[in-house]
Amino acid sequence: MKNKSELFFEKQLKEHGANVVISTDDGSAGRKGSASELAKEILQQEEIDAVITCGPEMMMKALLDYCDNITFQASLERYMKCAMGICGQCCIGKGLRVCKDGPVFDGKTLKDFEDFGIYRRDSAGRKIQF
Repeated sequence: MKNKSELFFEKQLKEHGANVVISTDDGSAGRKGSASELAKEILQQEEIDAVITCGPEMMMKALLDYCDNITFQASLERYMKCAMGICGQCCIGKGLRVCKDGPVFDGKTLKDFEDFGIYRRDSAGRKIQF
């Protein structure tokens, strides 16, 4: 989150017993800094069984790099035109389609994708570097 105003579900998560750890880019809530850096510290300090993530692809790529021997799943977001697997707009890796083969991919699969965390496609299909 960039700042405190973008936080959501904090109260509900705490009410259900979740251990909520917050970071914001500007430090207006929780720790100042990126979520991936905070996650890296937690992964180094605690025994974590699995990481399940969604959000910006650059953050998910950083998390994947920190999770060598930890079960990892990421819900990818790619631009989709048809959402039926025909157009290829949401392809990742060697022809997998986020709309049909995902959107959730495991860490082992993601590590084989040369384009994960490198670029996205715009509405015209052009590659846009992160």
